[in-house]
Amino acid sequence: MSVRSAGAARADLVADTALALLAERGMRGLTHRAVDVAAGLPQGSTSNVARTRQALLEPAVRRLADREARVLRWTRCRTRWPGRSPWWTPSRSPPTAR
Repeated sequence: MSVRSAGAARADLVADTALALLAERGMRGLTHRAVDVAAGLPQGSTSNVARTRQALLEPAVRRLADREARVLRWTRCRTRWPGRSPWWTPSRSPPTAR
C-alpha cells in the first residue's frame, strides 16, 4: 500500500468514525480524542487529518452525502426499471436483452 493510499484510508476511517460518533453522541460528543479512541488510532491521529472541529465535520458530512447519493441512485434505478438489477447508473440506458 502506498503512502498516499494509506493516508486516504486513514482519512476515510476518520470520516466514518466521526459520522458514527455524531449519530451516537451528537455534536458535543464529536471530539478529536473521541474519534481516535473509537477508531482505534493513536492519540493525535485525528488532528493530523483534521485540525479543527469544522475540518473534522467536513469529511464526515461529505461521506454522508456520498452514501445518501448512492442510495438515491439505487432507488431511482429500481423505480425506473422495476425488476432489474440496479448495477448501472440512471444516466445510462438499461441493458438490452440478447
